[in-house]
Amino acid sequence: MMLRAMDTYRVFDTIYVLTKGGPGLATETIGIYTYKSGFSFFKMGYAMTLSTVSLAVVLVFSLLCVRMMRQED
Repeated sequence: MMLRAMDTYRVFDTIYVLTKGGPGLATETIGIYTYKSGFSFFKMGYAMTLSTVSLAVVLVFSLLCVRMMRQED
């Protein structure tokens, strides 16, 4: 599950080149939403906040997964 959460950031280029997050919002990930907020709508502060919060969420989730794995050993 941790790897899938990180994969949503890695697939930015493929989704952006093929669909640009469309049709509608069907293939829009948090990475594409952050990019559009910053570079399409020029909300740089909002985009920075989104990226910082998403980094914190992935970091906390990763630490929890690592702790759970250590407890099983």
